[in-house]
Amino acid sequence: AGAARFIARTGQYRVSRFPGFPVHEYAAALLWPGGPWLLDAASALMCAIAAALLAIVLRRAGSRDAALGAIAFAFVPTVFISSTSGMDYLWACAFLLSALALTLARRGVLAGVALGLATGCRITSIAFLLPLALMRAAPEPRGRVRAVLALAVPAFLVGAAAFLPVALRYGGDFLSYYEPAGGHLRSGAYFLAGLLTLFRLPFSPLFVAGLASVGVWGLVGFAALCVTVVAALVQRAREEAPPMPRGFYAACAIAVAVTVVLFLRLPDDEGYLIPALPFAFILLARFSARRVFQGFCVAVLLSPFVLGVDVTPPKKGVSPQTRSALARSFVLGGGERFVLDPLRGPLLMDRDKRHAQMDILARARAQWPSLPPRSLVIAGLLDLPLHVEIQAGSDSTCDIIGREDLRAALNAGRPVFYFPDAPERTQRFFRYSLDAEGARPFFTPAPAPYPPARSDSSVGTRPAATRARASA
Repeated sequence: AGAARFIARTGQYRVSRFPGFPVHEYAAALLWPGGPWLLDAASALMCAIAAALLAIVLRRAGSRDAALGAIAFAFVPTVFISSTSGMDYLWACAFLLSALALTLARRGVLAGVALGLATGCRITSIAFLLPLALMRAAPEPRGRVRAVLALAVPAFLVGAAAFLPVALRYGGDFLSYYEPAGGHLRSGAYFLAGLLTLFRLPFSPLFVAGLASVGVWGLVGFAALCVTVVAALVQRAREEAPPMPRGFYAACAIAVAVTVVLFLRLPDDEGYLIPALPFAFILLARFSARRVFQGFCVAVLLSPFVLGVDVTPPKKGVSPQTRSALARSFVLGGGERFVLDPLRGPLLMDRDKRHAQMDILARARAQWPSLPPRSLVIAGLLDLPLHVEIQAGSDSTCDIIGREDLRAALNAGRPVFYFPDAPERTQRFFRYSLDAEGARPFFTPAPAPYPPARSDSSVGTRPAATRARASA
C-alpha cells in the first residue's frame, strides 16, 4: 500500500520490496485512492477468478465435483486469508490459472501473455513455464518446438516489459530478495545457488514443516489431505475420465514439485505454496475416489473456522489479545511454543491478530510523543507500520536487534523499549533476554491470552538490527 500510494502520487515507480511486483504494484496504485477496502476487495476478486478458472479446468478434466473443488480451493486457509489482504499471491495465481486454461485450449500465445502477467505479479511464476510447456508440447506429434516457443516468447516478453520500470529505477540490483532469518538483501544469483546446494533452513525443520502443512491447509484440512492421498495410493479412482493431453498430469505433479522446491529455498511464508494448490486439487480429483474427494473438499471448507494451530509469537502479525477458553499452549521441537485453539480456526486467529495490531498501533500513537529523546523501539513486525501510522524516524525503530547492537545503543545512552512479542522473537532468533540486557516494555505487560503450557519438556543467526521489509 505504501508503494501504491507513492506511485499514485508521484507517477514514479517505487518497489514495495525486492525484486519488485510491478503488475500488482501498478494495479494497487490505481486502486489506492479507494483505500484498504478496495485493495483487499481486489484480492478477493482475484481469488474468485482463480476459483472459477480452476472449476473450468477441473470440468475439462472430467471431474463431476468441479464447483465443489473450486470453492474448496478458495477456502484453503492460506488462500482465504490471502484473499482478505493486499498481498499479490492471488493475483499471480489467477494469471497462472489463466495460462493453464489457455494452454489446455491450445492458445499458446495468449497462455504466454497470461504467464508473463503472472510473472509481473510474482517473478517466481516464470518457473511454471516448465510444466506448461510440457502440457503444450507433449500432445503435439510434430511442431513441438514451435508450440513451446509460442508459449515461452510471449511469457518472457510480457514479463520483461513488466519489470522494465523496476530495472530502470534500480538497475540490475532489483534482482534481489530478503533472507527470512536476517532480512539481508541477497542477489538473485545467491538464490539460484541455494537451489543447487543444501542451504541450511532459516527456521527449525518442525517450523518449516508446520508452515507447509497446517499453515497452508489448517489442521482439519491437512488431516483430510493425508487421508485423501493415502486413499488414492491404496485404491486408484475407478471412474472413467475424459482423455487429457498427454503429459498433463505429469506436468501438474511437476508444478507441485517446483513450488515446493522454491518454498524450501525460501520458507518465509506459507502463501508461497499457493501456486501448487490448484494443481494439487486437479491431481486429487483425478486419482482419488469421488466420495473421498468430496469428503476432502468438505473438510477444507470447515478448516478456516475450527482447530486453529499457531506458533507463539506468530510468524506473521502479533499474538492475539484473547483466546477461547479451550485454547492450550504446548512446547515442541527446539523449544518452539505452539497454541491449539479448537474454537478459533486459522481465519479467526488471523482476524484476532489484525485487531491486536491495530490496538497496539493506536496505543503507540498516543504514547509516542512522551518517549524520551533518542529512544529506540524494538517493534517486531510493526516496524514499518510505525513509519506510516506515526511517522516514526527510520533510526527510532527496528524489527529485532542483536545483543551487541542493543548493548551499543544502551551504552550510547539511548533508552530502548520493546513491543509485545519482541522478547520471544528475540529469544527465538538471537537466544538472549531483552529484559536482562536492560530493554524495557513499551506497554504494561498484559496477561497471557491462553493457559500456560502443561509441560516444560521439549522434543526436537540473525545478525544486526534489521528492518521488517521481508515480512511486510
